Amino acid sequence: MSVLIRFITMLVVALALLSCGGAYADAIARGDKFADAGQWDEAASAYEKAAKLDPNDPEARIKLKEVRRRQATERLERAAALEQRGELAKALALIQEAVRFDSESVDGQRALTRVTDAVLEKAEKLFENGKLRKAFELTTLVLEGSKNHPRARELDDRVRSALAEKSYKRAQKFMEKDKLGNALVELAACMTYRPDYPDAKLHFGQVKLKLEQQLRFVVVLDRFSGQGKNAGITKGLNPDMLQQAIDERLLLSVVATKPKNEEDLHGVAVKGEFSDYGYDHKKKTITRHCDYVCGKTYKPNPRIQQLRGELARLEQSLSGVDGDISRKEKDLSRVQQDQSKEESESQKRQGDVDQARSRVEQCRAKASPDDSSPCSSEESNLRSKQGWLDSARNRVESARSKADRLRNDVSNIRDRRDSARQSRDQKNSELLNTPEQISVDKYCPHKYQVEQHGVTAQVTLKLTMDELADDKSIVANQPFKYGSQAGDETFPAQVGRCAEVAGGDALKLPSEVDLRKDLMTKVVRDLRSKVMASYDAYRRGFLAAARRDEAAGLNDQATESYVRYVLTGPHALTDKDKLAAFFSRTRGIGKLDALWRF
Repeated sequence: MSVLIRFITMLVVALALLSCGGAYADAIARGDKFADAGQWDEAASAYEKAAKLDPNDPEARIKLKEVRRRQATERLERAAALEQRGELAKALALIQEAVRFDSESVDGQRALTRVTDAVLEKAEKLFENGKLRKAFELTTLVLEGSKNHPRARELDDRVRSALAEKSYKRAQKFMEKDKLGNALVELAACMTYRPDYPDAKLHFGQVKLKLEQQLRFVVVLDRFSGQGKNAGITKGLNPDMLQQAIDERLLLSVVATKPKNEEDLHGVAVKGEFSDYGYDHKKKTITRHCDYVCGKTYKPNPRIQQLRGELARLEQSLSGVDGDISRKEKDLSRVQQDQSKEESESQKRQGDVDQARSRVEQCRAKASPDDSSPCSSEESNLRSKQGWLDSARNRVESARSKADRLRNDVSNIRDRRDSARQSRDQKNSELLNTPEQISVDKYCPHKYQVEQHGVTAQVTLKLTMDELADDKSIVANQPFKYGSQAGDETFPAQVGRCAEVAGGDALKLPSEVDLRKDLMTKVVRDLRSKVMASYDAYRRGFLAAARRDEAAGLNDQATESYVRYVLTGPHALTDKDKLAAFFSRTRGIGKLDALWRF
């Protein structure tokens, strides 16, 4: 792995850790805020998120465990109040949740044992009094929290058996009364309680099959008529073609003739006549233009003008550099003169100091030992002369430093001048070697002929659709028009001309047979739409009847219609939840798929 790849990998990991760390810290902070406010559920949610973000950090797990204890305590307190009011089922649900939050809680385990026993005792009494559904709800609740509770399992088994037997007997009574929808629901409920209940599955299949036969919507598709060219269209329309366009899960069959000896036959009869079939092929020629490379021509080289401009800018820059050198050299000459003057002044001051020092020494040699300060005047003069000398030396050093800086500046500017001269010489050499003119492609106009072809086909269908049950007319000899069209263009290959015409363009046009097939596809699609509209109205009739009966409290009648509505439609029902709630309330089936999965 290269250094670059390793660096990128480390960078990505670091960024991920930083991002995760920020989200983790935010989740912890939210959890702390909720915990401080006593909002234990919200705090637990935040700590759970933090633990997922960084499973290796113990902080989130520790805080989550403490919050779970608080949640458990809160639920046990609420459960105790419910238990006092005799609401044992609600109390048990809270206790089970508390135990899930804190399985080590002694209070939770004691409450679970106590309330579970009380709920089971209540379930046993309900069972003895024949209130099987309520008893089943309680045993189910107990087993959700204690899957292997022996007493609950034994009681649940007895309750399930009793419920299954009751549903099976009710199904038999409904079958005797030919209320197949109610029978199907009761058999489904029976197998929900006891999947292996004897003969339930067999009867379920038989009832469902019989009910589906009664509910099947039949489309009688008579052979359509047509004279002359219209007769060719009729050959493409048959029951199989329409059946293939319909969802196979629906209780809808397309047949050629009406079934005999069928009572209460649901469906429609469809017939029609094709007319006004026409096919047309039109062609026209248009002229198009394009440009192609037909040789070479010459034009001024744009690089020449560009180089001249660059050379002029370099000359101007070089002139500026020469000016800078001239100014800096003048400054250097002046500073060097100042330096010479200051050095002369310094030498003079040095002579004055030497003379003053000599006078001090002579004075000290002649002075009497009794004098307290025999040469103070000479020493003061020496100090004064020494101060002037130091000032002169400082001025010399300053002038020397300034001169050094100017020499460095002059050297740098001369380097810049050398570089500028080199660039100018290179650009000038490039200009001398660049041709004044260059060759370019020469374009010539070209025109060519294009044939545009268009084919159309159309037909009219006079459609008649009647209800099978009472021959009520839905559509009476109503005309519907269908059309199909296509187009393409062609031109021959023209080598040596424009690129778009070099390979030519072959004509790709559907035949009359292809257009007739497309017409038939549109006819079938339209027929399917009209058939499905009738089928949907047929289904909605069951739903409307079921809702009326449910509103009137006639649950058995509503069940018959609801089952028919469910069986005739797709399984993805938009009102599935409402239907499931009705069946759960009236028959104990919580999921509609029980009506077709057995």
